[in-house]
Amino acid sequence: MLKFKIITFFTAFIIVEAKCQNYTGEREKIYKTIIEQVNNTKPKRSISKSTDIKFITDFGFKYGGKTLSDDNSLPSNSTEWINFVKSIDTSRLSNYKVNVKGKRKSFIQLTFSPIMFSNDGSMALCLGKHVYTNGTGGEQAWYLKKFDGKWKIIETYVYAIFD
Repeated sequence: MLKFKIITFFTAFIIVEAKCQNYTGEREKIYKTIIEQVNNTKPKRSISKSTDIKFITDFGFKYGGKTLSDDNSLPSNSTEWINFVKSIDTSRLSNYKVNVKGKRKSFIQLTFSPIMFSNDGSMALCLGKHVYTNGTGGEQAWYLKKFDGKWKIIETYVYAIFD
């Protein structure tokens, strides 16, 4: 009986954790929300056709994604967000196709990470990599929260720049 309880516990734990980072129906809504914000800046970006987990190692997961700012009013500096980011198991992430449209030809390529969701599905983190044709670029984090069934970006910041 003890073996059964242990196996049941670990199975439930794995299912909950997998759900944490895999709300498939919400992905496109989040990507569209981010692209809408990004397209408000000039120039528009070409969107990669699939996610890429290689570049996410530059983000400070073990530090909770906290910004360099000491401003506690920033969502990314709140205990709620720090705990969420620290709980993300990046080893469980895998790439998938991104089914949203961006500008076809652009000198800036935007590649997204897989979206990482909180256990209850009310918060999400998405990372992106902007690369210009000359090889320069940066990496950006979008913190999103769901309000009345709609995803809203509550904070965006650049966490890496390369040239």
